[in-house]
Amino acid sequence: MPLIETEEAARRLAVLAINVKTADAAAVAGLEKRLGEEPNDPMAAARLAAIYERDGAIEKAAKTYEKVLKQNPQNVRAMAKLADLYQGRLNDPRKALELAKEAHGLAPDDAHISRALGRLVYQQGDYKWALSLLEEAARKLPDQPEALYDLAWAYYNVGKVNEAESAMHQAVQSGATFARLDDARRFIALVASSNDPDQARKGAEQALEVLKADPNYLPAIMVSARSQEQQGNRAVAQQMYEKVLAANPLFTPAVRELALLLARNHTQDQKTYDLLVKARQAFPEDSEVARALGLLAYQRKDDTRAAQLLEQCAQSRKDDPELRYYLGMAHFRLKHRIEAKASLEQALAMNVPTKLATEARRVLAELK
Repeated sequence: MPLIETEEAARRLAVLAINVKTADAAAVAGLEKRLGEEPNDPMAAARLAAIYERDGAIEKAAKTYEKVLKQNPQNVRAMAKLADLYQGRLNDPRKALELAKEAHGLAPDDAHISRALGRLVYQQGDYKWALSLLEEAARKLPDQPEALYDLAWAYYNVGKVNEAESAMHQAVQSGATFARLDDARRFIALVASSNDPDQARKGAEQALEVLKADPNYLPAIMVSARSQEQQGNRAVAQQMYEKVLAANPLFTPAVRELALLLARNHTQDQKTYDLLVKARQAFPEDSEVARALGLLAYQRKDDTRAAQLLEQCAQSRKDDPELRYYLGMAHFRLKHRIEAKASLEQALAMNVPTKLATEARRVLAELK
């Protein structure tokens, strides 16, 4: 091998041997000298950019990554690094998203790039696309709790609460320490509180503290809204649910809670009906939603739908006299005499409220 080629190979090996985490000022000077002599050396540029980034010289790092990309526009690693800088300390999310999309297009199977793009589109509010990207990344990076953490938030924002809790528990139980471990634990506690009325009361104080620091922390908003509703502050709770849905219409837990809140207030307008329909689509096995939608369908004289819904939830709500009454009345209006008689007799046996009992007896007399 010619002497010149041997010396060049030695220089390249020396660059490869530089440890970005431990490189000192002499290493930086050597890399800068190398790039001065050979500006098209992508390895030296990448090493130097990473050291600049480590030392907080962010603009220098960005300019160096840009030089790498100028020499090789398809260098996805430099592209991903530059996207991360623009998203973070350079505070240019638009530019970051452009770079991440381009990197993902060049390397669609790279889990790290999928995760980076997933986080960016999540921050832009595109939760469905973010979820698909972050699911893929977490599947390929099973030992990285940060990937599970990101995935949990994506699940949560599309209303998949059980999946979100599972992913966040996996992140915490991995045993690894990661930057957002405390927030992962806070997320788990607040989501558990938002799922249970009794826990919502207990978690209200923690939720308020979290909201002081971050007014948009979704699990804390849900805990606070449920707590307000339990205290009788229904108008406040309604405003909180509506605020959540204005920011994220995909968040079906807020759809459910708002729909049920309006139904409990005996609001029978189109908005309540539409919300209950959405809640029913999102939670097809939820008997409380089925009951509320069934009662509203009855009020709207949609007796076939009312009978269907109330019949379904009657299987799990066996001690609900009002449900039996309205189920019987829906059957009566549909001229289902046998079903109407059976349901109305059950309602009376369960001590349905007096006003409804009077009407039930009148109808039963007519059915004889």
